[in-house]
Amino acid sequence: MHQLRMKGRIVTIDELIVSAAWRRKGVGKALMKHALERARVLTAKRIELITHKGRGEAVRAFYESCGFQEADSMVMRLTDGDFQRR
Repeated sequence: MHQLRMKGRIVTIDELIVSAAWRRKGVGKALMKHALERARVLTAKRIELITHKGRGEAVRAFYESCGFQEADSMVMRLTDGDFQRR
């Protein structure tokens, strides 16, 4: 997504899911590495990762080990069904 304020692209990782049988085998790291390499090719100014606070400390530790830091932000959402009724 191009972001005018940042004067460049922002890449958003909406979901990174590894099935339980493949966790702790390097699959998540490999997927993240590929995503970060793709963001570099796209000359992204920033990479954002969307996750849920309730996912647990292991998930948070994984993202931090990939270099991510928690941002002070809040996501608010209006789905198509919600705004279609307005």
